[in-house]
Amino acid sequence: ILLLGVAYKKDVADARESPSFPLMKILTGKGAEVDYYDPFFPELPSMRDYQEFAGKKSIAWDLEALGAYDAIIIATDHSGVDYAGLVGAARLIIDTRNATGGIADKEAKIIKA
Repeated sequence: ILLLGVAYKKDVADARESPSFPLMKILTGKGAEVDYYDPFFPELPSMRDYQEFAGKKSIAWDLEALGAYDAIIIATDHSGVDYAGLVGAARLIIDTRNATGGIADKEAKIIKA
């Protein structure tokens, strides 16, 4: 699973109180392999409650590689992300921020959450 965005809100380099860390913890606790992409966090900082993720590195943005993930969860809707390209490449998108709101989904692979 790819988690898109670890910042607590769009276009900032602040991860405090980000919902992404509890999501990562839940998913990895259930046995999922979780990567993340965030242009504001090339590497995850040390955080009091989520030490197990400190030092984890963001994947590189590569549309072809995005298609390998079973699901992509949009947790932070950064402005600089190519959402149209993401929709074209991904198998399944769980969009918690309505980042894909204006993009046609002909294959019904976007779930709004």
